[in-house]
Amino acid sequence: MVAQADEVAIVLASTWTGTEPRPFELILTTQDGFLHDTVVDGRWPFTVDKQLVTDGQFKFTLPARTMREVSLRLYRGLQF
Repeated sequence: MVAQADEVAIVLASTWTGTEPRPFELILTTQDGFLHDTVVDGRWPFTVDKQLVTDGQFKFTLPARTMREVSLRLYRGLQF
């Protein structure tokens, strides 16, 4: 039997202003499923109750390649 996590990790994201991304930032576009170009900040990972953000269902899923890039930005962000 596998226990399910009660919490999920989240990162801060905001509208991208077109500035050059810093090493801990990742730019995601409408092609990634966002409504507008978005910058993910890897310096501030949080965990929150799963029900709070998912309501029991995933909102959307990013491809594995993109998630590897998010992981890299998290690693870099935690160094700052």
